[in-house]
Amino acid sequence: MRSAGVADNGAGWQTGPLPGAERPARGGHRRATRGKALRHVVLPTLAPYIAAAARSGLSLVWKIVLVVELLGRPNGVGFEIGIAFQLFDVTRILAYALAFVVVIMAIETFLVQPLERRVSRWRTRAA
Repeated sequence: MRSAGVADNGAGWQTGPLPGAERPARGGHRRATRGKALRHVVLPTLAPYIAAAARSGLSLVWKIVLVVELLGRPNGVGFEIGIAFQLFDVTRILAYALAFVVVIMAIETFLVQPLERRVSRWRTRAA
């Protein structure tokens, strides 16, 4: 049985069966479900973009938390950094900055990078 389509009979394009277009035998053709297509095609394709968005969002969230604590809270890291700025305590400011760098690097190294490697393991590595 031939599938319907568009065929050229020399006089122009006409609707009809395509030459050589046979329907696959029953059971010889399996269609991917939406879940499998999402898991095996869509998510691996989007993985680098999701990882980049996670990194960007993480940095933005840290900034927002610090500003909110600096302006509106009587305690917290942002408040402590504000006090250190007012007292010109550079060592305390650098200590808090180093602590933030360590926390961000730990999240990047132990959470974001392993997830990114796992979902992109199907990709070939560039030489």
